[in-house]
Amino acid sequence: ENRGHRLPPWVWLPWIPQLLTSLCRIEARAVKKILNSIVESHPQALYFALRAFFLERRDIERSRSSNSSSSYQQYSGHTAVKHSEDLMSTLRKAHPTLWSSLEAILEELIVRFRPSYEEE
Repeated sequence: ENRGHRLPPWVWLPWIPQLLTSLCRIEARAVKKILNSIVESHPQALYFALRAFFLERRDIERSRSSNSSSSYQQYSGHTAVKHSEDLMSTLRKAHPTLWSSLEAILEELIVRFRPSYEEE
């Protein structure tokens, strides 16, 4: 917790998937600080992984809440979704032009690479 913020953000870029997964664990507060520094300096490196993580955790949380699993699992899932939602909001506010460009690219990919009815 004390040493992570001393390193430059680019050092953490190869470990973005592991950092995002850590949002579900005890070290979420410390990891969120590191991810915030990455959002500020390297938003493009974090965008797609963060978006995928957020959507996945949100779906998992919804399915768990409908199945009424243990309270710890619901709490960790809820905090991971909350942390990733906060990071996405920070990214959107800090880099609005980049955010809209990446969303447009993603939307274009979804539309162009959607399988046709014959392929399904």
